[in-house]
Amino acid sequence: MESIRKESQDLYNRLHSIAEDATFVEQAQRAYPDLPLLPNLRCGAWYADPTTTGHSFSHWAYFKSTDGHTGNWGFNLRRPNLHILPLLAQHRGIVLVDSTRAGKRMPDSLSKTVPIWCAVINRAIHRLKPSSETANWNNKLYTPPGVVSAQEHDRIESRLDGWADDLVASFYRLPELTLPLRPIWITPSTSVFPEFLDVGDRKYIPVICLSASKQIFDGMERRAHAFTYIQGSGDDHELWGMGLTPDLFWQNREKILNESREGLPVLVRSIVSASREELVPTG
Repeated sequence: MESIRKESQDLYNRLHSIAEDATFVEQAQRAYPDLPLLPNLRCGAWYADPTTTGHSFSHWAYFKSTDGHTGNWGFNLRRPNLHILPLLAQHRGIVLVDSTRAGKRMPDSLSKTVPIWCAVINRAIHRLKPSSETANWNNKLYTPPGVVSAQEHDRIESRLDGWADDLVASFYRLPELTLPLRPIWITPSTSVFPEFLDVGDRKYIPVICLSASKQIFDGMERRAHAFTYIQGSGDDHELWGMGLTPDLFWQNREKILNESREGLPVLVRSIVSASREELVPTG
């Protein structure tokens, strides 16, 4: 067990696993060039290259898996993620990237928290801004088949109106949306990326939930090129990252991935140390 834990926390394994998953994310990004790609913090930031996504702080999302855990479902008014609604209205969709570990197909953040969010937003806007357009909105809850059971789906759906009422009664102001939101799921096992109608013909705004990591039964899989793939490697980076952050990883990606296993800890320490020195005021 100790050797398995050590292999799982190995810096070289983690960073090369992230790089492998990031390649899949880049493929998805090329499939939807007109849609912004947003990392779901914190794990998702490891897989989203800021030089190609162009994301800033306002273009991150924070959907917590705990808000989708069984029996703990909810629309959390402390982190309502309303800042991404104008982006959805402008671009008619987004790609939201996250990951999970240890044998799951996708994180609860994507399979339940985001679907809850979409359905609650739709119902709240329907209440606040009734019109001939919103009258025909599809406000159903959509969850990924085979991931969320029918029983759990029904239990979540029974609570949506209450959460929508809470949002309507809050001090938050919701922007105009011309179409309802709808989650769509993509994982590395997806054989064909979904295609969407032209913007003018769509019946909904897609919130593409991209789970970056391959589903591995025991969470680890040895690769021929000298590293062990760790599912969801971006998770809990405080335990393995030696102070490395997603920003530092992407700024030094080529250097990091070309370093040997033996030399990698030394390189990462130097990168982290240099970044901290830059933060120290001079004079």
